[in-house]
Amino acid sequence: EDGVDSYGTAPTPTRPFVSQLPKTPASKLKVAELKEELKMRGLETDGLKATLVERLEAALMQGLDNARAESERTGSAGQVRDVATSPLKSRRGGRFVVDLGEGQGGMSWPLQAILAFAILVVAYLVTPRGASAPKTSPLSQTAPPREPTAGQTPAQSESQAPPTPRAAAVDEDPDLALWAAPSCAARASDREVIELAHGDWSETVAVFMDTVREADTSGRGGVRSVAGVGKGPSLLLVANGNRDEARRRAKGVVAAFESCTEDKCVLRLDCEAVAQTAMETSEREARGQLQSFIATFLQRCPRGVAVFAGVDAFTPELLGAVIPALSEGGRYMKDGREVRADLATYVMTAALAREPEELAEWMESERQFARSAKDALSKLMYSRQKDHARDDDGSVGAFRRRIDFVAPLR
Repeated sequence: EDGVDSYGTAPTPTRPFVSQLPKTPASKLKVAELKEELKMRGLETDGLKATLVERLEAALMQGLDNARAESERTGSAGQVRDVATSPLKSRRGGRFVVDLGEGQGGMSWPLQAILAFAILVVAYLVTPRGASAPKTSPLSQTAPPREPTAGQTPAQSESQAPPTPRAAAVDEDPDLALWAAPSCAARASDREVIELAHGDWSETVAVFMDTVREADTSGRGGVRSVAGVGKGPSLLLVANGNRDEARRRAKGVVAAFESCTEDKCVLRLDCEAVAQTAMETSEREARGQLQSFIATFLQRCPRGVAVFAGVDAFTPELLGAVIPALSEGGRYMKDGREVRADLATYVMTAALAREPEELAEWMESERQFARSAKDALSKLMYSRQKDHARDDDGSVGAFRRRIDFVAPLR
C-alpha cells in the first residue's frame, strides 16, 4: 500500500517498450502505410518511399536505443543486452514487443517466452528479400515435403509440387518498374538521328545521343532512379523556313526514334495547335491542358521521347507547362501522384527564317549558331506575348537555359 516491500525497499517499476508487431517489413509497406506509421510516432510524412522507409527504420532503432538506456539506468541492462545484440541491432529493421524489467528478480518465464518469440519474428522480418527463413524457424514459409501417393516415387511427387513463387524484381510500386525500365531513346540508331541535322553538326548530335545513353545508365535502378538527380536531355533542331517546315520535319524526328514508336512511347506535340487553343480560349486554360497532356504521357512512358513540333509558336505563358519537363529533377503532379519528367528525352523543332547572309554568320561555329538561334527564338516568343507591357516572368529565359544542344536541320 505504501509502495515498500518486505525488505524495506521500493520495488523497481516495470518499464515496457511496446510496438505493434507489423505484418510486413518496412520496405514492403505501401507509401500510405508508411506515412501512417510515421504519423503515429509524430514524425514527418513527406518524401519519397525510400526516404519514408529509412525514417521509419531509424525511429524503430532509436526506440531500441532508448529502451536499452532506460534499462541500464534502472539496473536491468542484462535483460535487454540479448535484444540489443540480436540481428535487429545490426540490420536496423523490423519491430519487437518486449517487457523490460520485472523488479530485481529478473524476468518471469512467460515474459522470457514472449521475448524469444518476438526475436524469432524480428529475425524473419529482417530477412533480405528473396532469402529463405531458417529451416528451424516456426515462421518459415518453406512448404513441407509432399507425401508420395500410392504408386508414386518420391521423385515423381516432388516434381509435381507447385513451383516456388519468384521474388519480384522491383518494389510493389508500379512506378518503380517504369522508372527502372531502359530508355527506348537510348536504343535509337545514331546514324538516323545524326542525319536529321546539318552535316557539320553531326558531332553535336552524336554527343546528344551519348548524353541520352549516359542518362539512361545512371538513372536506372538503385537510389538514383528513385531520388531523381538528373535531367532529361534536350535538343533544338532549327529549320530555316516557315512554321510549316518545322512541323513537317518533326515527323522525321519521330521516325528516327523508331524504337520508341514500337513501344508507343514517342509523343509528337503540335505546338501550333496549342497556341491556337490559347487564342480561342485563354492561355491559362491552354497551359493547363498542355501540362496535363505531357504529364499523362510521362506517367505512361517516363523514359519515352517527347517531340515538340514548331516550339516557336509558344508564348511565354505556355512555356510554363514545358519548363518542368526540361528541368533538373523535373516533376509533374497528376491525380495526386508525382510524375517524373527527368528520365525522358526531349527534341524540339523551330522555324527561324533568316536571309542566307545572316544564316551564314550563324553557322561560323557551333557556339555561335546556338547563341544566335536561342536569341532569335527568345525574341520571337516575346513578340507573341499578348500584353507587351507586362513584365517578363522569366519563362523565356528559363526555357532558353534548359536547351542542352542546338543544331540546324539538314
